[in-house]
Amino acid sequence: MFRPLAVDAAGPWNGQIVDAETSEPLAGVVVLAYWIRYQPSLGGWAGGSHYASEEVVTRSDGRFTIRSRWAYTIPLIMKVSGPEFVVFKPGYGQWRFRSTAARFDKGELAVIEMPRLRTREERLMFYRIMGWAPVIPDERTARMREALEIERAFLDLRN
Repeated sequence: MFRPLAVDAAGPWNGQIVDAETSEPLAGVVVLAYWIRYQPSLGGWAGGSHYASEEVVTRSDGRFTIRSRWAYTIPLIMKVSGPEFVVFKPGYGQWRFRSTAARFDKGELAVIEMPRLRTREERLMFYRIMGWAPVIPDERTARMREALEIERAFLDLRN
């Protein structure tokens, strides 16, 4: 009999997203957290599939919460990794923690900075690298895809 092992980080994850230059809170930032399940194979862990995901949008104070989630690894049977975070707001670039002191994975508030992208070229470059695991169902990323469509329209990209 195997006892499931809890994934280390069970949340909740509380954050406040701010403009990197002004430190003003950013409303309307989409935050996607996701977990991937892997099955064992002869070569190691393989076959990544969607285990869980949650998508939220920051409030006017720039704050968000991703709820606690229990994920288990069953040795030799299944492994769950995550969460991975994707954070996006049209016109802003790659997020970063302001400080590593906060225990983001233990429910403490983490301040996350996003730099404003000043040129179309900067925005286009960042748009091209945006993405997440393709195993996440489309209905679990509706807000993220909507935000990317806004950026796509600004960049005047055609289908």
